[in-house]
Amino acid sequence: MKDLMQIVEFKPDSYEIKNLNQIKEYAEKTANKYKGIVVASEETYQTAKKQRAEVKKLREEVETARKKVKNDKLKELEDFEKDMKSISSIYNEAWEELENNIKDFEARERQEKEDLIQVLISNHGEGFEIEHNPKWTNRTFSEEQIAEEIKHQVQDIKEKIEKRKQELKVIEQAVLASGLEDTAGWIAMYDRGIDSQEILQRIFKAGEDKKSLAAQKENKIQEENINTNLYNQDLEIKNIKDEEPQEKIVEDIIKIRGTIKQFNNLNEYLVSTGMKVERYYPEKN
Repeated sequence: MKDLMQIVEFKPDSYEIKNLNQIKEYAEKTANKYKGIVVASEETYQTAKKQRAEVKKLREEVETARKKVKNDKLKELEDFEKDMKSISSIYNEAWEELENNIKDFEARERQEKEDLIQVLISNHGEGFEIEHNPKWTNRTFSEEQIAEEIKHQVQDIKEKIEKRKQELKVIEQAVLASGLEDTAGWIAMYDRGIDSQEILQRIFKAGEDKKSLAAQKENKIQEENINTNLYNQDLEIKNIKDEEPQEKIVEDIIKIRGTIKQFNNLNEYLVSTGMKVERYYPEKN
């Protein structure tokens, strides 16, 4: 083919303007002759119009010559292009057939590679969901490389599973240590992507809030018990006052400061001696 193409001779059409320098010199001299004319009277007006017509004629002669050469050359180029395209069209049918055959082969090859990839995933994926790398179907990507990448993914998955297992264990222990009961909600937060350290902080805060609420309830119950005991003691004293010899009753107000447990102990002692104890409510002004 190379030898055949050597017999095709095509030379870009050259052009030559004879006496180019002389023609340019004449044009410049003629153009300069018409420059600097001031149209200020009927006479100069008519002269200018005549000179303009002369310049126009000279310019049109040049343009006519230019267009003729250009059109001739373009026609030759069009004929050349038409001839070369007719030769190219001869090869088109053969090229298209080869192209289709190559594409069919590549499609079958890709499918065979896909089947191989599924086998490799089954053999090395250990049942995990493996992410398919589009590059695996390339001809340059070997079976060994695919298997290696699958194993690498499996290792990453195992590490993530182990990490999740350890972090969930820490979360469950934190829930128990904080006196909380439901671990499912905290695990759901972890599965939504919330960092385990942030979850632990929330667990500890929830535990402290629960303990604080429980302490408030306990204090309220103990306070209510004290009031109930004082009321019952008052009734007991009233019931036994007729059974014992009457002694001179002395009443005094004592301010006592202590814990609830100490108050309970003191209350029991006073009741055991038969003393009357009442809660003192100072009048508010």
